[in-house]
Amino acid sequence: MQRSFGTPQPWQRQAGFTLIELLVVLAIMSLVAVIAATTLSRKPGFVARSRVTAEFKASLLAGRDRARQTGVAVAVPLPADLELDAATGLTPGAHAITFFADGSSSGGTVSIAGRPTLRIDWLTGAIDAP
Repeated sequence: MQRSFGTPQPWQRQAGFTLIELLVVLAIMSLVAVIAATTLSRKPGFVARSRVTAEFKASLLAGRDRARQTGVAVAVPLPADLELDAATGLTPGAHAITFFADGSSSGGTVSIAGRPTLRIDWLTGAIDAP
């Protein structure tokens, strides 16, 4: 009985993975790890800044409406949750945006974490995100 040595018999095959298969899996796993690490490292700051921005914008809108309805100037304090990098356009030492009965405001741009967050127009009191 003569055997052919070119093709292995089922009992002769070795179980395992080829080097190329292992390298492909390793490359995919490292790519997923890099994406996950960058995504997870950014989220907490972004979420906190978005939350503070939304709350502050809501309080600014409420203050503007209250000033128009009552005819009395309303000062809305700047948020203390995050340290402000800059609040340009405000008078030095001011820690609030003031809305007046005619719809105008003290105005300014509030920056949180180095990014311009909200812009308040001094003439119209309009609030928008840059």
